[in-house]
Amino acid sequence: MLKIEKLTCGYGPLNVVHKLDLIVEKGSIHALIGANGAGKTTTLMTIAGHLPVQSGSIIMENDLINRVPTKKRVQKGIALVPEGRRLFSDLTVRENLEVGGYSHPKKNILQNLDQILSLFPRLAERLGQLSDSLSGGEQQMLAIGRALMAEPKLLLLDELSLGLMPRMVEECYIALDQLKNDGMTILLVEQNTRQALAVADNVCVLESGIVAWSGTAVIINYIRKQYCLFA
Repeated sequence: MLKIEKLTCGYGPLNVVHKLDLIVEKGSIHALIGANGAGKTTTLMTIAGHLPVQSGSIIMENDLINRVPTKKRVQKGIALVPEGRRLFSDLTVRENLEVGGYSHPKKNILQNLDQILSLFPRLAERLGQLSDSLSGGEQQMLAIGRALMAEPKLLLLDELSLGLMPRMVEECYIALDQLKNDGMTILLVEQNTRQALAVADNVCVLESGIVAWSGTAVIINYIRKQYCLFA
């Protein structure tokens, strides 16, 4: 689904990620973990097209997308759930969801809306509420739902559990597992390492913008338990 080769990117003259190699297999959950400032969010923002590629390549389904505008990346099947959710606070839950499907016909929007409300029943109860009246967990569900309205093939999720109560984290991860079962490909940035390793197929550990380790979640979970790492 996604192949990244020798990717260097950052903000203006400041490079945060250095020569990153990453392969995300179709239908898998790939976790990107590391400390604050490791380059995780920068990587997602670059894949989504919000930051430029300084060098290297981003290949989506065999197409080089380095210079493809963000809007066209969405149309190609890439959707981002940003850190902090970034909802439209003056819009209702329904309106936020509809914004996510703006590039699709009305028929598709209605069908996708039904699917998302089935995935997140809480949102169905709050369609007429303003998004800033929701709890943190409900806002995260709405942010995921808004991204899903774009009918993505690749979902980029930045800090899914950040600031959420454990019960809401569990509900979001149940939805994530359902999306994977439905064939969705997910690149997950997560500081809750145990939670990420519980759902991920593969893992990439970033340290100061450089890949420190990559492999299957089974292997890194074994290492973590043996040596009490990534607690």
